[in-house]
Amino acid sequence: MSLPRESVKLTRKGLRVNGLLYVPTDMDGLTLEKTYAAAYSRSDLSCIYVLLDDCSFKPCFLSPHQSQYSGLSQTEADALKQHERKQRSTARKREVSASVESIQSIRKIVRDATLAGSEKNKQDGKAINENRSGERGLLT
Repeated sequence: MSLPRESVKLTRKGLRVNGLLYVPTDMDGLTLEKTYAAAYSRSDLSCIYVLLDDCSFKPCFLSPHQSQYSGLSQTEADALKQHERKQRSTARKREVSASVESIQSIRKIVRDATLAGSEKNKQDGKAINENRSGERGLLT
């Protein structure tokens, strides 16, 4: 039984197969921005094999930031991706609700401060001058 194959393009980041990023151990025989045939096993996503022009295969391993998928089958990886998407969505919803709550509390503080500032008794200049002159008399 042969491995399934897919056409992939080599970029600076590596090769993307089924949403996972693979990086070659070395670039011997590989050219950036060129399309290659990649063979992979659905039962172990740790490694893919790139078919080179001389009909040899070069192994490429999962990118280090995607090591959580190492050793998983395609169905297990899909389930893990789905779970991660749900977690990100839940976290995003919590972040939005916390942001809304903080904006509402800030607006309430500003509203209360504005109301408290308008309720203060404003002194007129005449009362201030009388107090000032009275205090000057006490100092001398």
